[in-house]
Amino acid sequence: MTIWDELTVEQLAVVHTTIDEAELCHVIGEWDLRANRLPSGAGHHPSTLTHEERCALIPRFASVVADMVERGLVEVREPYYDQGWHDGDPMTPAAISALHDPHAWTRHEDGTHRTIWLTVTDHWLTLAHPA
Repeated sequence: MTIWDELTVEQLAVVHTTIDEAELCHVIGEWDLRANRLPSGAGHHPSTLTHEERCALIPRFASVVADMVERGLVEVREPYYDQGWHDGDPMTPAAISALHDPHAWTRHEDGTHRTIWLTVTDHWLTLAHPA
């Protein structure tokens, strides 16, 4: 049994988003794909989750990501722009409150969303790829 076998669908969505070096705002869509669209054979269709449905899921996924950060599986970073994008340092436990910011989880046409990146840790790589 590997770490992959122990993950919930929510955690799998976080990990796959993280491996793709994507933003936090992609996690809920990834979960929808794995939990709803793939099992029904509609994996190639876009998510039908409304903005309100996504917002209702934020507390659930904020807890999942916070737990994975606490376990050392992923890091949460708020990048900054200075002549190109830079990762920023891993967010401290206090800064993890950003996970409860709806602007970090949803994209807005006017560009007002908050950019939060997920990255895998060395601990995750060790667990996911045992020697």
